[in-house]
Amino acid sequence: MGRMARRGVRRLREEKKLRQTDIPGLTHRTLRRVERGLVFPRVETIKKLASAHGLTPNEYMRELTKVM
Repeated sequence: MGRMARRGVRRLREEKKLRQTDIPGLTHRTLRRVERGLVFPRVETIKKLASAHGLTPNEYMRELTKVM
Protein backbone atom coordinates (compact mmCIF):
# COMPACT_ATOMS: atom_id res chain seq x y z
CA MET A 1 0.00 0.00 0.00
CA GLY A 2 1.55 3.24 -1.09
CA ARG A 3 1.57 6.64 0.54
CA MET A 4 -1.55 7.77 -1.27
CA ALA A 5 -3.45 4.67 -0.17
CA ARG A 6 -2.48 5.29 3.44
CA ARG A 7 -3.74 8.84 3.18
CA GLY A 8 -6.89 7.40 1.66
CA VAL A 9 -7.45 5.25 4.75
CA ARG A 10 -7.45 8.39 6.87
CA ARG A 11 -9.57 10.33 4.42
CA LEU A 12 -12.25 7.63 4.24
CA ARG A 13 -12.30 7.37 8.02
CA GLU A 14 -12.66 11.12 8.42
CA GLU A 15 -15.38 11.33 5.74
CA LYS A 16 -17.39 8.81 7.78
CA LYS A 17 -16.71 10.92 10.89
CA LEU A 18 -14.97 7.99 12.55
CA ARG A 19 -12.27 8.52 15.12
CA GLN A 20 -9.27 6.23 15.29
CA THR A 21 -10.80 4.73 18.41
CA ASP A 22 -14.10 3.98 16.60
CA ILE A 23 -12.79 1.01 14.61
CA PRO A 24 -13.81 -2.18 16.46
CA GLY A 25 -10.95 -4.62 16.87
CA LEU A 26 -8.21 -2.07 16.08
CA THR A 27 -6.36 0.04 18.56
CA HIS A 28 -5.91 3.72 17.78
CA ARG A 29 -2.17 3.03 17.87
CA THR A 30 -2.42 0.43 15.10
CA LEU A 31 -4.60 2.64 12.94
CA ARG A 32 -2.31 5.61 13.48
CA ARG A 33 0.65 3.50 12.35
CA VAL A 34 -1.23 2.40 9.21
CA GLU A 35 -2.22 5.97 8.39
CA ARG A 36 1.34 7.19 8.87
CA GLY A 37 2.73 4.42 6.70
CA LEU A 38 4.75 2.81 9.47
CA VAL A 39 3.10 -0.58 8.93
CA PHE A 40 1.43 -2.31 6.02
CA PRO A 41 -2.18 -3.21 6.92
CA ARG A 42 -2.88 -6.90 7.21
CA VAL A 43 -5.91 -8.49 5.57
CA GLU A 44 -7.64 -8.60 8.96
CA THR A 45 -7.04 -4.88 9.39
CA ILE A 46 -8.64 -4.16 5.99
CA LYS A 47 -11.62 -6.32 6.97
CA LYS A 48 -12.06 -4.38 10.22
CA LEU A 49 -11.79 -1.03 8.47
CA ALA A 50 -14.31 -2.13 5.85
CA SER A 51 -16.75 -3.34 8.47
CA ALA A 52 -16.51 -0.07 10.41
CA HIS A 53 -17.38 1.76 7.20
CA GLY A 54 -20.33 -0.56 6.49
CA LEU A 55 -18.60 -2.02 3.44
CA THR A 56 -17.24 -5.34 2.28
CA PRO A 57 -13.45 -5.48 1.95
CA ASN A 58 -13.78 -5.26 -1.86
CA GLU A 59 -16.08 -2.24 -1.61
CA TYR A 60 -13.70 -0.62 0.86
CA MET A 61 -10.75 -1.09 -1.47
CA ARG A 62 -12.75 0.40 -4.36
CA GLU A 63 -13.63 3.43 -2.22
CA LEU A 64 -10.02 3.73 -1.18
CA THR A 65 -8.99 3.77 -4.83
CA LYS A 66 -11.48 6.57 -5.55
CA VAL A 67 -10.07 8.89 -2.88
CA MET A 68 -6.44 8.39 -3.81
